[in-house]
Parts: sequence; structure tokens; C-alpha cells
Amino acid sequence: MPLTPQQIATLNAAADRIIPPDDESPGAVASGAAARLLAMLDGDLSVMQRDYAAFLTQLDLEAQVAFGAPFAELDAERQDALLSTFQPSAFFRLFAEHVHEHFWSSKAGMRLVGFEVRG
Repeated sequence: MPLTPQQIATLNAAADRIIPPDDESPGAVASGAAARLLAMLDGDLSVMQRDYAAFLTQLDLEAQVAFGAPFAELDAERQDALLSTFQPSAFFRLFAEHVHEHFWSSKAGMRLVGFEVRG
């Protein structure tokens, strides 16, 4: 079951809070890390699609209850506040790990640690 457009927007917003863009980094979305994670959910990680869908739906539900808007429409401070409530969960840690794996293996991530990226 592929993620819905709303779940994808939530994943992108949450990934950019895990690795936010700043003066030195394009962040998770602009680096392509979030897109690679989405591609993996259609491939090698397809067995995790339901878990991801449930997590993203719950994150949106919590955003609606707390702030009256979907997670992706909240400002960074509110997104961080909501994500902090999920931090103790094993799934959140796995999500953060997936975002980091895809970011640090991206061209932007490799450049940040000093690898020369060609091509």
C-alpha cells in the first residue's frame, strides 16, 4: 500500500526536522534523502510501508489535535515539539536512522564529511 500524498508531505516535513536545511546543509529533502527513503519504501523496505503509514498518520493526527493543522503545515517549533513526543518510540528512532542513512550517503552528506564527489 503506497503512502498517500498527505503521508508523503508529512514524511518530508519530519525528515527536514531530523536534518534541517541550514547554511552548511541542504537538509533531508533538498539533499534527496527523503526521496530515497520513499523509493526504498517502494522497494527493499516495502514491508515497512504499513508501519510508516501508521506513524505518519499518527503524527498528522497529533498535529491536528494539538494545533489544528496537518504536521507539514506547522512551523518548525511546533513540528519539533510534536516530534519530541515521538522520540522515545522505537519506530521514531528507526525513522531518524533511515533519514540519516540516506542523507549521509547523499552527495551533500558526503561533501559535509570531506569526501570529494564526482559525477
